[in-house]
Amino acid sequence: MGKEKFIIQPSKEMQDGWVATDTENAIVMRFENHKLEKTLRCTPLLTDGREPTAIELATAIRDLLDWLREEHKDKAF
Repeated sequence: MGKEKFIIQPSKEMQDGWVATDTENAIVMRFENHKLEKTLRCTPLLTDGREPTAIELATAIRDLLDWLREEHKDKAF
């Protein structure tokens, strides 16, 4: 079994918070429980030294947000 594309974990820095990661596109989102829309912080990680284009970044963010809506609505909203 391969590495999961998306993972979610409790935040170590934010009480009652979550960290969602897109492991393929190296994007991390942090948000408070049930307050995704108000507290979202998104960080692209530069793993290969190449900065993603605006389209690549927007697409990756949308995909991760879609996954959160579908699989973790109880945490995000």
